[in-house]
Amino acid sequence: MAVAASLLLLNAGCRREAGQPAQAPAPPLRLHVTVDHPVITIGDLIKYTISVDAATNVVFAMPQFAENLGGFAISDWDKGSPSAGRDGRVHHSQTYTLETYLTGLYEIPPAAVTYLDGGATNIIRSAPVCVEVKTVVSSEDDLAAIRDIKPPVDLAEKRPMDWRLWLIGLCGALVLLYSLARLVRYLRARAAAPKPPVPAHELAYAALRALHDAQLVEKGMIKEYYYRLSDILRHYIERRFGLRAPERTTEEFLSELRGNALLSSRYQELLEQFLTECDMVKFANFSAQAGDARRAHDVAVQFIEETRERPDDRKTP
Repeated sequence: MAVAASLLLLNAGCRREAGQPAQAPAPPLRLHVTVDHPVITIGDLIKYTISVDAATNVVFAMPQFAENLGGFAISDWDKGSPSAGRDGRVHHSQTYTLETYLTGLYEIPPAAVTYLDGGATNIIRSAPVCVEVKTVVSSEDDLAAIRDIKPPVDLAEKRPMDWRLWLIGLCGALVLLYSLARLVRYLRARAAAPKPPVPAHELAYAALRALHDAQLVEKGMIKEYYYRLSDILRHYIERRFGLRAPERTTEEFLSELRGNALLSSRYQELLEQFLTECDMVKFANFSAQAGDARRAHDVAVQFIEETRERPDDRKTP
């Protein structure tokens, strides 16, 4: 009888064990964003933190921002560093200190992380974060306590007007205007005809020659080479098409480019592949070889040559 009861309990335990669901595998990369205070007053600082944990075989690049983020000014930035967690994954967090002096409801746009998993390049985006900024004065009693500015004092009622001072001031103003007019005519006479601006592609080719002469690839300075190569192409795009490429992140620049017809889809795809590869080397420690650097250089030369301005061809490339 005891043996039968034991077997019954053993079978019941096995059934419960078999009924438990299998644990789902962790995704290759997880992205999480937070703010320490969703509601602040004018002048307060908030901490905006971007956290990433990824598998050890995943290469990723943390997002980069310009001088402001969602209407907030970036006053400080702690970029952090990757570290190994107890769960066997790589953890990396970076924190931005934000501030503003205008009230209202702000939305920090989604953060984007580019990562390489199994040879495929992917982008993951977070949800936007809302922050409310309130005024320091919070009640009607406080508003009533602020007194209005006193009206200006009419000095004409306190002392008689001295017309001699007005006359002296008028004469001085006329002499000053006459002197300024003479100076402007003199400077215009000396000024030479303005030189025509140097075309954007010529400046880019000169910068590429200087980059080649620096021999950064031969010296093993691959990351510095990609920094300068990306900067050369971004400045060419700014001079050629009037886009603020050097001041924006890759994601912000490509988003603006998709919204206009300055470049055809072929050149937009070529540019996206080039900038993504540069970002992976610059920010994600992607190990590029000398052959990769030469191919990136050839792509930059091809893009400049095929999109440069020609006297007999003013059409959109």
